[in-house]
Amino acid sequence: MPPAAPEPPPEPAAAATPPPEPPQPPAERIVATRLPDGAPSVEINVLVYSRVPSHRTVTLTVGSSGMMTLHEGETTGEVVVERIFPDHVELRHQGRLFAVKTNE
Repeated sequence: MPPAAPEPPPEPAAAATPPPEPPQPPAERIVATRLPDGAPSVEINVLVYSRVPSHRTVTLTVGSSGMMTLHEGETTGEVVVERIFPDHVELRHQGRLFAVKTNE
């Protein structure tokens, strides 16, 4: 019986590589934390958050207008309520997305 072929040397251990960076959000999902130029002042008067999106509401004062209660997707003047979170609201003015925090 012929001698067994020698086993090949073990593969060198692969160097640990760090996990890849998470992808950057699309430009339209980057949310500014201050009012965009030309946007009216916005104050959150009341914010009601629910796990059910249709139950979320926010009462805002936009510019010099009175208070207005809105749901996600609704508009007052040139400001659109994009999303309501427990501690802030994402709004859009002339295509620019920005966030306003509650005054806890």
